[in-house]
Amino acid sequence: MSLNALVLEGLRGVLKPTWRANAAVALLSSLVKAVGPRRDVADNNLKMIFPQLTSGQRRSLINASYKHLVWSIVEFLCLVDEPELALRWVVDVNGEEYLEAYKRQGKGIVILTGHIGNWELLAAWLVCRGYPLVAIVRKPDDSGVADLLDRYRARLGIDAIPKGKFLMRQAVHKIREGAFVGFLADQAGSENEPKLPFMGKLCYTVGGPAALSLLTGAQIVPVVAYRLKPFRHKVIVGAPLTPRRDLPRNQAINVMTERANAILEGMILRHPEQWLWFHRRWRLKETSNVDL
Repeated sequence: MSLNALVLEGLRGVLKPTWRANAAVALLSSLVKAVGPRRDVADNNLKMIFPQLTSGQRRSLINASYKHLVWSIVEFLCLVDEPELALRWVVDVNGEEYLEAYKRQGKGIVILTGHIGNWELLAAWLVCRGYPLVAIVRKPDDSGVADLLDRYRARLGIDAIPKGKFLMRQAVHKIREGAFVGFLADQAGSENEPKLPFMGKLCYTVGGPAALSLLTGAQIVPVVAYRLKPFRHKVIVGAPLTPRRDLPRNQAINVMTERANAILEGMILRHPEQWLWFHRRWRLKETSNVDL
């Protein structure tokens, strides 16, 4: 087990959703704030997307994002031993009738979400509510952490498909079995994927949700879980997107993915402090302004 995995497992062993969690978050937030991992990436992203912000405002937003990320990790670790806590922690839900209808009909769907709010808690909540979730995951470079996360998600009842060569084939099979296949579609895509506007700037965008929807006929359903305060969350399920089978495939993927980007933008702008600004989302050699 790697050092990072040992630290993670050590934290999980002592954390409880009590004063221990608050103490851990206070300590870890102070440490992360002092070290400032990827602060320069976040600051550059914020300068580009919110040029009206002052340096002080950007610093405050970055520190809030650090604290949010720490809370997300602590909440996730607390859930590993008691997954049913997710049902208690989600205190408000809007739009669940969409999910209930697909489950009742045995229809698979594509869940569109991102690294917004607490996405791991969202997955645990979906499973605890009885929805047939299958999560598309990118394994961390640290193999020890990757193995540990696999074990944690298995204990939460989360079925996962790692990103790789056979991802789409497995995802199509799961959808046809009635699964809810979840994509975190807010990070940078490869150069083979659509170059589309995101937050007013062009960037390579993950086209997997649209491609899977077109292959299977499944609708895309946006879902997000925001933190209202520690251990209190709100889940919002948006109106489904229907696959655009009236268009040529590549055009349909672009149109659907551009719509998905707009939905993800809305999720982020509602609570910008709950998004990972530390990711190099805009990886083009020259990032251009676009008219939206």
